[in-house]
Amino acid sequence: VSRSHLCLLPAYLCCLPLKVLIASNNKLTSLPEDIGSLSQLRELDVSCNDIHTLPSQIGNLESLRDLNIRRNQLITLPEELSELPLVRLDFSCNKITRIPVCYRHLRHLQNILLDNNPLQSPPAQICTKGKIHIFKYLNIEACKIVPDLTDLERSIRPQGSSSW
Repeated sequence: VSRSHLCLLPAYLCCLPLKVLIASNNKLTSLPEDIGSLSQLRELDVSCNDIHTLPSQIGNLESLRDLNIRRNQLITLPEELSELPLVRLDFSCNKITRIPVCYRHLRHLQNILLDNNPLQSPPAQICTKGKIHIFKYLNIEACKIVPDLTDLERSIRPQGSSSW
């Protein structure tokens, strides 16, 4: 369905046993939530569209290896992508400012293309060094995200108890 001037993906596509879906160079502004039902999908190319957000159901694409979302209008990346067995991820030429820390779990990832984004986290000087440095940065950031111990104590302390 590439170069078909589509504004929406036809609903019936999400009911087919597709392994590859190439819908690049269209006028898509979003993907249907039903995209998550394409459990056999291995490659999704929706590059060169006008997509602003990806549905969280994209995390249901348990066979997805290759995701090309290059040249869209994405501002954020869904955390659900971190649960996929992605080998290749291209989100270059978007408006992404940060890579979610949970992306450090993308253990199968061999190729990450992220150029031409206003990335702040990780900073550009880290991103230009490659995937290994990006993952190191994400791991370090993950270590900084520790719940405040006093909040944790408050949540597990029995009601009416003033001390342990």
